[in-house]
Amino acid sequence: SNTEPSGLAVSATRIFVTDKTRRKMYVYQKTNGSYLGQWDLDPANTDPTDVTTEPIGSGTFGNALWVVDKGSKQVFNYGQGTQWLNNGTRLKIQDGNTTT
Repeated sequence: SNTEPSGLAVSATRIFVTDKTRRKMYVYQKTNGSYLGQWDLDPANTDPTDVTTEPIGSGTFGNALWVVDKGSKQVFNYGQGTQWLNNGTRLKIQDGNTTT
């Protein structure tokens, strides 16, 4: 379970909560708050402090989730993160460059 929530983001249908201790993303149904799943953050994303969705217009969201890591001073891009309920591919943005 979510023991130390550190960030929250909302898409059209889901709620995303980062957990600082477990270094996971928890996914919930927006309409009723029911638990849908969880996935691991990138191993280098050790101090997740906030998360946001990818806005592409007023009330419209893209598929990416962006997680800020306070400790490493990086932002991690989880390209299709709003679609994941379990572990998936993760991309890392460091100094403006995308790496896998």
